[in-house]
This record gives sequence, C-alpha cells and structure tokens, in this order.
Amino acid sequence: MGGTFSNTARLVADENGTKLSHSVFLLNAIKRWQLRQSMTWEPGTGAGITQYSANVRWPQMGDFFNETRLRYTKNSDAKLKLSHQFSWRTNYFNLQLGASVDSHKSWDVRLGIAGSLYQSHQSKDMTFSKPKGSNTRRIKAVAFVDHDSDGMLGEGDHMLADVKFSGRSDWKANATDENGTAELFTSSDYQSITLDETSFDDPFLTSAAATKIVSAYAGGVTTVYFPLLTVNEIEGSVVTMVNNQERGLLGLSVYLKKVSTTTPLESEVVLETQTQSDGYFFFARVQPGRYMLSIDPNDLKKMQMKALEPIEVIATAQGDIVVLDNVVLQAIKHSQSDPPLVFL
Repeated sequence: MGGTFSNTARLVADENGTKLSHSVFLLNAIKRWQLRQSMTWEPGTGAGITQYSANVRWPQMGDFFNETRLRYTKNSDAKLKLSHQFSWRTNYFNLQLGASVDSHKSWDVRLGIAGSLYQSHQSKDMTFSKPKGSNTRRIKAVAFVDHDSDGMLGEGDHMLADVKFSGRSDWKANATDENGTAELFTSSDYQSITLDETSFDDPFLTSAAATKIVSAYAGGVTTVYFPLLTVNEIEGSVVTMVNNQERGLLGLSVYLKKVSTTTPLESEVVLETQTQSDGYFFFARVQPGRYMLSIDPNDLKKMQMKALEPIEVIATAQGDIVVLDNVVLQAIKHSQSDPPLVFL
C-alpha cells in the first residue's frame, strides 16, 4: 500500500520480573487522505492490546483543515475516545474548533482563536500577523540602506522595499514592504537567513552581512536588521608608450587606499589587484569615499618604470561604474650601453 511502517519490541526487567512490549506504527497516504495507526500489546501476559489509535487527516481544502482521531486505552476508565479537530486559517487569525466523546458518554467542545496584533514602529499602524502554528517562531526582518555605514538604522538611512530572503523554501513569496519589513516564519530555534541579492533593484547595493543566524522562540517575535551598503566598481588600464603606441603592462600590483576623513594625509590599503595582459585592472564592491590609486614601487623598479604619483579616485555615494583614464607609465631612460627594456 506504500507509506511508512515501524516495528518495535521492548523488553523491560524489574523487581516484578520481565515484560515484553511490542509496538507497530503504520502511515498511509490514500490519494489526499492520510491514515496513521499505532498499536501496542504485551505478548505472553494475556493482556492483549493495551493501546490503539487511528488518526485520519482529511484532504486539505484551501484554508480548511480537518482531523479525526479514535483512541483505545485498556487501562483507562473510558477505554474509547473519539475526537475531531477543525481549523480555519484566515489572513488575521486561526480559528480552531474541536469536540470529543468517550465510551462513558462524556463529551467536550473546544474553541480557540490564535493570532498576533502589533504596532509598526515606522507607520504606527496596527498590524495583524497570520499565525502558522503553536510552535512557530516569527522573525521580523528589516532591510535598509546604511548611508553612514555604521551598521545601525539611523535618521539618514532609508528603508528598502521588495528585498527577498532565503533560508527556507516557503520564504520565496516573502519580500519587504514599503517600510523595509518582512515577516518570516520558522520552526527552528536557530534560523539562518540570507539576503537574496538578485532581488535588489539597484545593482550598486550589497549586503554588509549577507547571512545571519537568528535565535527565535516559539510564540515570539525576533527582529533582525540587514544594513545594505552602496558600492562602486572602479576599472582602468596601466600602459606605457612604445613607438607612439600604448602597450599594456602585465602583473603590476595596483593598490586602492582610502583617505582618512579625520586625518586626510593618512590612508590605508583597502583593495589590491593585478593588471591583466592588456594592462586592465578592476576593483569591485568599493564603498563611497575618497581613495588614492598607486602601483607597487617594487614592480615599477623591476619593469624599469619611473615612480608614479598616487592618483585621486572618487567613489560616488550613489554607486556607479568609475572608469579611469589610462595610467601611462614612463620608462627610465638608459644609455646605449644599458640592456634593452624587456616586457613581461
């Protein structure tokens, strides 16, 4: 019939002797119906079946869910109990209605409403959150452009809409709203969340921390912030003149140093790359600011090129592709007795 079957035997020894307990479990999916059965008995003791249960999950229809359960317990006063659970999920709450009756003709009816109502810090509106279950953890993910690059949401930053996340397959339809907020649901205590950079409308945005591990708890809301940074792409070529024609230089180490805003005379290397066969070089993910471009002086010495003064480069605050003019190096002049200049 297909499905899942398990068979367990357990031998227990105590002061009253030994006792063998035998349990079986069977799960079958018949079209859109699901039947789960479990049974326990004690062979050799004459006790027969001590417990049996059968759960039938009805075919789910939209937001409606039904489950019927029959349970037999030998050592209970009411050996048989029949119960049914009905759930209706709306956009604002879960409505649960249940009823049961046992072999003593005792019965009960249960009605439950579950949902979340909270106030948005940005819009000050009252918002309903659709619950997913009693063990669900809700994560409030906030995406914003961090203009001052301090990793914190401040007055100068702005919220970013239509940002998507990955970490669970059921998050594909979730995206941040106009307030930069998205609601993500998980059943894990520790959930990994990654920004989907393909959902960014601006190609010059990148995440400061693409993946975060969030600690969540059942029934609660955990807020996590994702700052995004504006970046630039900087490219150019290093060449020299040979017979009045530009010729690219291969293997030069090119440095991009950021100028300090507090002490403008100081700078630090933030990126490094090497020139290709045609002299081309490229820097990706350069944050806005003022930089100085330089070439390793040892490489210049090996290639017998004159020292180069650092070149100022401005990476824009809006993000852009910055194409620099060709960096033209001058060869050191030699006497006729010197060996000829050799290009690598």
